[in-house]
Amino acid sequence: MVPFISIILTTHNRANLLRRALKSLLLQSCSTFEIILCADESSRETKEIAHSLLRESDSFLSTPNLRGPAETRNIGISLAVGKWICFMDDDNTYTEDYLASISNLSLESNQIHYFNYNEITEDRENEEPLIISTTKGDLSRFSIDQLLISNFIPNNVIALPTEIAKLHPFDVYLQSHEDWDWLISLKSKGYEFNYHQEYLLNRHISEWSSKNNDAIKSKSIALDFLSVYRKWPTNSEEIKLKRADFIKRLGMNIDSNFL
Repeated sequence: MVPFISIILTTHNRANLLRRALKSLLLQSCSTFEIILCADESSRETKEIAHSLLRESDSFLSTPNLRGPAETRNIGISLAVGKWICFMDDDNTYTEDYLASISNLSLESNQIHYFNYNEITEDRENEEPLIISTTKGDLSRFSIDQLLISNFIPNNVIALPTEIAKLHPFDVYLQSHEDWDWLISLKSKGYEFNYHQEYLLNRHISEWSSKNNDAIKSKSIALDFLSVYRKWPTNSEEIKLKRADFIKRLGMNIDSNFL
């Protein structure tokens, strides 16, 4: 049977998290999906988990020489045969009805759908992560134009027709923010973004990452944002001012006329 949904699951040397992600997929109330597991490494642990949990209808690619998640996802997309594509990282889990909700969406060729998510902070010091706190990732407060300033849509809460994904690959030459760049590229092509208020994805983050958010906000991050702004210029004075304010908070002062 041809699957209705193709899930591009990327992983990199996190066997215990990958196991959890795959188990959440196997518990889905919808069964008409395929898993395309893409590992940009070749560890024995990853191969063992793939062998034990993937079904005959699923695929496993071990490609240790790729340049990162953009190229890995592009290869997964090229193999997808479902009508829909969803993305998943190895440290995410789906709620039980995620794929069933996607299968009920209207499959229109110009529409991209995104959902709310649960953000789960966890301690990963031991083999089994320990949940510390859970918050709601409510995306309703953002206008889609916010994408021109910063990314507010995690890659893993998106569902889109496979034909769109195959036409618009991720940019493999970017050093960072390839997900954000990809979303801006889709917006620039005129695709419609449809927001859904259901909380269907569990976005797990490590306690260490949460505690070090301030350290991440350095001038190097500001330069990454600046490169995206330069790639996607805008004629909106309002957007330029918001970009200048955002990049200032990252430690760099730039006149809005250059953004």
